[in-house]
Amino acid sequence: MNEIHNPAHPGEALKEWLSDLTMTQAVKDLKNLRTALLKF
Repeated sequence: MNEIHNPAHPGEALKEWLSDLTMTQAVKDLKNLRTALLKF
């Protein structure tokens, strides 16, 4: 029989990957990324 592969939701993977990041630091990083992209 074939088993159905049920991959993790991207949000779950990000949540695990960013678990040590504080909300304040995340906002600062996103602002820096946005600024860098706007200059690109």
